[in-house]
Amino acid sequence: MYVYLACKIVTNNHFSIALWMLCLSLSITSCKDSNGFNHDPISPPIETRIFHDIDSALKYAESAELLAMRNYQLKDIPPKICGLKALIYLYIDWNLFTSFPTVIYCLPHLGTVNLDRNYLTEIPNGIDTLKSIGILHCKHNLVTRISSDLGGCPNLRELTLDSNFITSLPETLWKLTRFQLLTLDFNPLDSIPVAMGNCLSLRLVSMRNTRLTEIPESFWALKNITTLHLDNNSLMAISPLIQNMTSLTELTLSGNSFSVLPEEIKELKKLKLLDLQNNFFSPAEQERIRALLPHTDVKF
Repeated sequence: MYVYLACKIVTNNHFSIALWMLCLSLSITSCKDSNGFNHDPISPPIETRIFHDIDSALKYAESAELLAMRNYQLKDIPPKICGLKALIYLYIDWNLFTSFPTVIYCLPHLGTVNLDRNYLTEIPNGIDTLKSIGILHCKHNLVTRISSDLGGCPNLRELTLDSNFITSLPETLWKLTRFQLLTLDFNPLDSIPVAMGNCLSLRLVSMRNTRLTEIPESFWALKNITTLHLDNNSLMAISPLIQNMTSLTELTLSGNSFSVLPEEIKELKKLKLLDLQNNFFSPAEQERIRALLPHTDVKF
């Protein structure tokens, strides 16, 4: 609570980037959100052997699928990793990378990459070389730029970018037909891209603490979203077009400036949770919303 309030003050008054970084470092995140949705990379089969260094994995180069070098103080990866042609899972979070380790572009079957808690400043050009990548985690870095080449990764399903310095996203992302999960919590977004409404494969979107002041009408075309988190922004209104999001089961809007919701919210027949805490709903409006959604757990 106190961390959020401090961050809100910082962002509203446009203090220095150093203070924004302090807010990010103090924010506490976990592999699950408050409602239990797991944002961790898809786990490999339980029988998959885990290797913790490249040399050990190279002894089984034809079959080594998982390399986990977490918190090894790594700044780069030696080219010999290219000998691990069967590698699918690469966990190199909690290290000292300042640039994306492009040496991994040589791994044709790489499907999951975890680069959380490093010092990356960008997701660079050429990442579309990783045609098999389905899950990319880059939370808690210093990313300001995402190359449009990321949209050339046809199998990308999950992208987590929480706690970075991202203000915009490449248009190419919204053309991906398998893209299902996007988290951008604690980023100073300028706005939600209009073209995002074209990415009908999206199932979970989380944009908490992102300075958003409005939502484009096109966004409400995302009819297959089941989970949407827009907490702790500066939003004041929800479009009646929210009725198009008929797959929604969880919608969290706490910590904004809402005082009324559109009548069309009643069309969300699958909605199980609606979090409206820390807004400005009158007792009468609270009663009206509960009447519109009699089978939903509505929190004020």
